[in-house]
Amino acid sequence: RIDSGFRGVEALLVDFARGSDLAALEGQVLAIGDRIASVRGDEAPRLREDLSALKSRFSQIGGVSKITTRFSKIDRALKQNPPDAAAASLAYQAMREAYFAETQWRLAGQETLAPPLTAFLDEVHQGVAIRTLDAIPTAYRRSLAWCLSGHRDISLRF
Repeated sequence: RIDSGFRGVEALLVDFARGSDLAALEGQVLAIGDRIASVRGDEAPRLREDLSALKSRFSQIGGVSKITTRFSKIDRALKQNPPDAAAASLAYQAMREAYFAETQWRLAGQETLAPPLTAFLDEVHQGVAIRTLDAIPTAYRRSLAWCLSGHRDISLRF
């Protein structure tokens, strides 16, 4: 429907705004990578807890399943006895690449696409969304009441 057609644009703007939330986690992502590369058996449980906490931070941002699914692979490698540092490092590299790709497109979109999309929404939102409202805002009532256009019902006149 045309009335809900702009909802995708609104969702995209939310994704763009989340780019700065992702960028704020960069230090933690890089620090956890250093720990994964040199993990020993006695450090694995604490590292798994920290990974779980970081995954929760990503989950709060939302829309980043490409990143969060990689955490499970890292966790499985660290759960082994002894921890498989090589497998954990490979899974971390995949997570790191997904993290930087997600962050990059969101920040680029925030900078280049968000302003014109916001202007687009400002233009169409009131005109399109008014048909979905239960009550018409007072500002529009007068203009609708004074409409002098001639309207005919041609729905049954084929």
